[in-house]
Amino acid sequence: GLTALDPTPQSRVGICAGNSAEHIAALLAVLACGKVWVPLNPKSTRSEIRRIVDVTEPSILVFDAACAELLEGAPGVRVCTGAAQGARPAGSTLADLVRDGAGAPRPVIDLPPDATQAIKFTGGTTGVPKG
Repeated sequence: GLTALDPTPQSRVGICAGNSAEHIAALLAVLACGKVWVPLNPKSTRSEIRRIVDVTEPSILVFDAACAELLEGAPGVRVCTGAAQGARPAGSTLADLVRDGAGAPRPVIDLPPDATQAIKFTGGTTGVPKG
């Protein structure tokens, strides 16, 4: 499903969600299709998250409904985990991607051993966080 949204190898996927099975499924999907995981801490401020999104330029943003406001205005295709209670923001859900991708061939990934797997940011205790 993520490959259908963006077929580019090594494109970046930001995940901003609380601890849930859906979060883990999204993370494993990112790694399985050769994309780059960009973790976005839901405890961060909107401006901190936006800075990371602006620097890493993820083409896909996966989030739970509780984190939707943190990503407001950020570019990228939106995918909601559906894990949080309440109304879901507009966009696809992980369940939609699983349903729509059922039976699709697995992506062929031919990446070098030193390909980037994740871009994680420091805590920023001595300045702004760096990836």
